[in-house]
Amino acid sequence: GDNIGVAYTEFNVDDNGQRNSAFLAYNKYLRGRYKEEYASGEIKLDILPFAHVTKIVFAKDDDDKTPTATGVTFIDGQSTARTVKVSTNGEVVLSAGAYASPHLLKLSGVGPKDELTKFGIDVVVDLPGVGENLSDHVMNMVRYHYAPDYVDEALTANKIGQTLADFDVFKEYLLRGQGTLATSSLGVNGFVQSNYSTASFPDLQLYFVPGWGGVDKFQNLQKEIQQRKKCGDLRYWRDVDNMDNFLVSVGLQHPASVGWVRLQSADPFVLPLVQPNFLKEQIDVDRLKYGLKMVDRIMRQPSMRRLWDERMDCKAYGDMFSDDEAMERYVRDSVHHIYHPTGTCKMGDVDKDHMVVVDNKLQVKGVRNLRVVDASVLPSQTSGNTQVPVFMIAERAAEFILQKRSSP
Repeated sequence: GDNIGVAYTEFNVDDNGQRNSAFLAYNKYLRGRYKEEYASGEIKLDILPFAHVTKIVFAKDDDDKTPTATGVTFIDGQSTARTVKVSTNGEVVLSAGAYASPHLLKLSGVGPKDELTKFGIDVVVDLPGVGENLSDHVMNMVRYHYAPDYVDEALTANKIGQTLADFDVFKEYLLRGQGTLATSSLGVNGFVQSNYSTASFPDLQLYFVPGWGGVDKFQNLQKEIQQRKKCGDLRYWRDVDNMDNFLVSVGLQHPASVGWVRLQSADPFVLPLVQPNFLKEQIDVDRLKYGLKMVDRIMRQPSMRRLWDERMDCKAYGDMFSDDEAMERYVRDSVHHIYHPTGTCKMGDVDKDHMVVVDNKLQVKGVRNLRVVDASVLPSQTSGNTQVPVFMIAERAAEFILQKRSSP
């Protein structure tokens, strides 16, 4: 559907005001619903939280040369760091995410032939698309300082944190799931189109964050950097933990820039190399600049202008809202991702696109009994967060697996 517009942010929150994660929504719910089946062993699910999978195991039939996934090996770190091999007559489902899924495929011999042989890995299937097409939502933000007449009314992230010491507020949240602590720090967001958009869906997302702590771990900017670049009145930074400010951020939804995930060792405990290539394409910079200028126009409207007394621009960039080159420097210097990596095991037509890794039933090309089920299969970025699309992918994968089991 059309998601262009502004609305309150939706969250996965249960009736108790607590985040309803994928684990709670699926595993805990099913264990409660099918309690007897779990107790009898009819339904069996073992979760090994300290296991580190090192390889997918393949076998070849003498008559059929197509490799078949038959299990995995992993290091059981919870016991004695022993290597364990688990075999299956069914399927292996890989759901390690857009960084780790292509990494594990390559370690197992599924990936670009030249890259695998470089590290002495036996090639099971030559798939050049594994680890390529990496995409992520990226963001810039503008910080505003609340006006004195409004600051007492504003609910900032700092104020929410301070209520942790208030027993009555804490009790209201624990017992009723209500009150200040049940309030998110991301209240409103919007989806818009820039002048560069050629599609019917939005290419920018706006976030309104009512307050932010003194150290921007999300933006990886320490207060000393903010002070050195003269980002707003320095008096605010001296009492940074009580700073009454809010943020408006611009997120790029469909970046043209793509990166990659590649091996730097055949050792499964050596992390892969990740090159996101943020803002490699100029069109991505231009869209973010458009979004920042839109934010400035919105925040200058009378209904919004009363909220703030200073826009905390970094003076090191000059007046970036009237100087296009200054804004470009700011966009490139302050860009950060939103933890939505996708695309490194992309789904598509296996007969027409040699970079495709999985087909439309999430089965890995060239092998049997192996599916990838996570955000890495998305061929392009989503208009919005990736969480719900990944839930949908997982639901479909479950249907595919059940259909296969029930077929003669």
